[in-house]
Amino acid sequence: MSRGFSKILAIVFVIILIGVAIYFLLDNRSREVKLVDAFSGQPISNTDVRIYSDNGIRCITTPCNTEGQEWLGKSNDQGVILIPSKVINVVTGITATGYKSSRDLSRDAEKLSGNSWLIELDPDSKIDNSERRVKLIDSQTQKPLANTTFWIVNNQSCRPPECKNYIFSGTTNSIGNSYYPISSIARDIDIISWIFVSGYKVAKFPTGWVNYKAILEKETSTFPSSGPTSTTTSSIPVISFCSSIMGGPVFRSVKELEVGLGPDGPVMGHWTLGFKGELVSWHHSDVVESGSYICKSNRITAKFFDRSIQSNYDDKKNVLVWEGEEYVKSEMTNQACPTPQYTSPHCPKIPTKAKNLITGEIKEFTTACLPLCWVEY
Repeated sequence: MSRGFSKILAIVFVIILIGVAIYFLLDNRSREVKLVDAFSGQPISNTDVRIYSDNGIRCITTPCNTEGQEWLGKSNDQGVILIPSKVINVVTGITATGYKSSRDLSRDAEKLSGNSWLIELDPDSKIDNSERRVKLIDSQTQKPLANTTFWIVNNQSCRPPECKNYIFSGTTNSIGNSYYPISSIARDIDIISWIFVSGYKVAKFPTGWVNYKAILEKETSTFPSSGPTSTTTSSIPVISFCSSIMGGPVFRSVKELEVGLGPDGPVMGHWTLGFKGELVSWHHSDVVESGSYICKSNRITAKFFDRSIQSNYDDKKNVLVWEGEEYVKSEMTNQACPTPQYTSPHCPKIPTKAKNLITGEIKEFTTACLPLCWVEY
């Protein structure tokens, strides 16, 4: 009896050991990432690579554990690196020699297969020359528009080349990218720039470091009842709530909530939500959380380090309901949009001139990641 029990214990012990071994094998599996030059479209081969990752939390006050860690490696002949899974976190910024401007694995990479990814890095030669990238994508196929001519206009009804009042024209490369001088984009915050491609609806031009993808919808023509021989007409697209928040608005809580502790106890103020491209920043209490979000039909699903948040925009009341609190679009007061007192290692160290949406002040930052209420100038 005792011998049989010992044999069962031995079998259980072996099974546990096998399970632990499989767990560590999967946990330590590396992610294969191919690095590509966004300008040339060629692999970034045999190049030193630096990765810095953390949990996405940005703190105004210390101490604060961001779980930051660094990894150094080198790409092979095909431009591929193997990133240990333990290095990957909510934010995983990748840079390389000649490509000092960080791109994030979770936000900017394209999944090729189960454990294989591709990420495009911007060459220093373009960034140092005050150029920014735009990537054109077909909304239906989700594929890049390669070798495609586009125009940047300040008038939504302008249709080049017939309309000559455009401010920049370019052609994408084989992977849908093109670079434009920052100086060509409207500097007045009251002027909106648009991107036009023949056969597609005009779309709001994406500006800033994070928001560089232009998702274009094919133009649809409607024929009157008299038949297809009639002149075709197309409507100017209406900017939905989901499209509008990509431009970088700030929302503040309707109620004043606790924002920290002062010498006399809790300090009250407005919590804020900032949207920029595909990222959201939530200033609540005395911390700042950053994550990604998806918006569809006035419904936002935000993903942070340790949880997801779902919120709805009430277009009748013009309020965004977030975690039980109502937020309204900021009236651009200093209380509504404080400037965070921190820096992030993910921000490309590129001198970036910006304009304050509140005061109109023009200032140069040492990185390309701008605080809330500032836009590239």
